[in-house]
Amino acid sequence: MPMRGRLPWLTALLLAAVLSGGGCFHTIHVAPEPDRTAEAPIPAAVRVEVAELTQQGPGSLPRIYYLKWTKQDLQQAIERYLQKRGTFAGPPGAKPELVLSLTASLQMDHNDRYSFRFRVQGTFLREGRTGGKVYSGAGWAPGPWARWSTASDQGPINEAVRLALDELFAGIEADGEAALEPGTS
Repeated sequence: MPMRGRLPWLTALLLAAVLSGGGCFHTIHVAPEPDRTAEAPIPAAVRVEVAELTQQGPGSLPRIYYLKWTKQDLQQAIERYLQKRGTFAGPPGAKPELVLSLTASLQMDHNDRYSFRFRVQGTFLREGRTGGKVYSGAGWAPGPWARWSTASDQGPINEAVRLALDELFAGIEADGEAALEPGTS
C-alpha cells in the first residue's frame, strides 16, 4: 500500500489518542496537613461544600499538560484537613446545620519555572440565609522547571492549598462563634 493512503488513517489515530487524553492529563489529588490545631474549637457541626473550583493557566499555556482536579477531591481534602485541625467540635453524631460554602481557584503561571497560586473564599450558610462575613485564604508555591509527571504538579499544588487553608481557618478561628452568624440577605 502506498504511504499516501496510510497518512489519513495514521493522522486520525494520532488525533484520537491526543483527544482521548492518553497521557495528556495530570490527575491531582491533594492531602494538605494543617500547620497547627485549633486552640479553641468552635462548638458547631459544619458541612463543607465546594461550590466552585476553577483552574486558570493549564489549558492556555503552550506545551503544558492539562490538570484534572475535581471539586470532590478538594472537598474531601478540606474535610480531612478540618478533622486534623479541629476548628469545629460539634456534638458527636450531630447533623450539621451549617454549611461552609467555598469557592476556589487554582492559577498556574510560567516564567522561568512553573508556579501555583490557590485562592479560597468561604461563607457560612444556615437555612438558606447567606451574606455573612466572607473568609479567604491564598497560597503560592513554586513548581518545577518542567512538568513531566503528576508528581511534579501535585506537591506544589498541595503546598499552595495548605497555605490557603491555614489562612482561611485561622481567620474563622479568630472570630470564633461569631464566624457562624450569616447575614440576612
